[in-house]
Amino acid sequence: MSAQADRRSRLAYQVTIQRVGDYGFRAAVTRLGTLILLALTLIVAGAPWYAWSIVAVALVATYLSASDNYFTDHRSTTPREPLARVSFAYYEATMGRNRPNVPGLAEMMCYVPLGILGPWLLQGEAVLVRLICVAAALVYIGSCLSAVFVDPAFYNPNITMPKFIERVRSCVGPLAAAIAAVVMVTGPWPAGESRWIALGMCVAMIGVQLRLRETDRAVILARGFSDSEQIEGRQAVIDPLHSRVGAPLDALLRYVERNRTTDPDLYDQYLFAVGGYRELVEMDLMADVDVDWPGLLNGRLRQLMGSVAVTHTFTHPQHPLSQTDRRTAHLLLDNFVTNAINADATHCDVVLAYDEGRNQYLASVTDDGAPINDGAWMRQGGGLRRLNDGLAARAGRITYRTNGDGTKCVEAYWTSAVQ
Repeated sequence: MSAQADRRSRLAYQVTIQRVGDYGFRAAVTRLGTLILLALTLIVAGAPWYAWSIVAVALVATYLSASDNYFTDHRSTTPREPLARVSFAYYEATMGRNRPNVPGLAEMMCYVPLGILGPWLLQGEAVLVRLICVAAALVYIGSCLSAVFVDPAFYNPNITMPKFIERVRSCVGPLAAAIAAVVMVTGPWPAGESRWIALGMCVAMIGVQLRLRETDRAVILARGFSDSEQIEGRQAVIDPLHSRVGAPLDALLRYVERNRTTDPDLYDQYLFAVGGYRELVEMDLMADVDVDWPGLLNGRLRQLMGSVAVTHTFTHPQHPLSQTDRRTAHLLLDNFVTNAINADATHCDVVLAYDEGRNQYLASVTDDGAPINDGAWMRQGGGLRRLNDGLAARAGRITYRTNGDGTKCVEAYWTSAVQ
């Protein structure tokens, strides 16, 4: 599994969504404090107007970022100031998605002006003033990058980021440090230690990468813990379900079998009940699946073939099944496998496939049991006949063939209930 797939999960997304307002606000307050320090330094130094214009734009951008994140964390209120209100509305609409917000774009536009302020634009000022400007710019840029790359969009399992963005994220710390060194260290610094101090500050930008990795590591570890807790929670329900429902279902089978020919609908309902029960029990084995995952149909297959020591494989699609398609697949596979067991099969290959172009499902069972008697195939009142009649309403049918190796394959297809 790739690092990106490891990082993205429902838990990671929910965690980052819940913390985005608080984390983003604290990061914005940090940048505001940095800009205030920078402004005080410019006051003392008597800096020219263009230095103030850079700081002013950065202050407005960071103010909007602080406002957006504050009201995200305090959803009972909304901004009153018009500019902040517009920014917040767009921020809410793009949260958790691969779209930049207004403050983020505005702050990004400040990276270069702030980066060249100390090394290049204030050459006539004292070295200490220039180094403070370098430090303030690096803290500002580092804070922005950290906030950008721990955005919930990077943890949303329903979003795939462009590959180049993921590549940048994987090395943004060293990359930012290298760019900062090229821009800042090459400035006209006087002889002495000032250039080396500026270089050390730039190298410290690598810390942004450490912050991202620690955040990723935390949500990945939390995912493992959550899966463990989910398994325990499921077991707490499934264990009593097994003891209180499993035995009565087994006892009910004897009654249903006696009345199968006179009340076939009752038999189908029994299959739905026991199949659903076995699917829930199957969930005990996997922590990260939903109840509509097709693989849970294997629970019933395990029960049928495990009782007579028949081995099997089960291939299925990964996308969820609608309730109607699930019931159809369940009845078909249950019937096919039961017939294979009655034919003394020792192995079955079970396949459930989906043809997206035709919007059709295909269910098949290939086994090494006794050949099918053509005279008994689709006999009146039989289970296969009833299933075939039901499939006809969905542009489907049941067929069989004998393979060259002596095995037989029974298969059915039908149009999906989901258009």
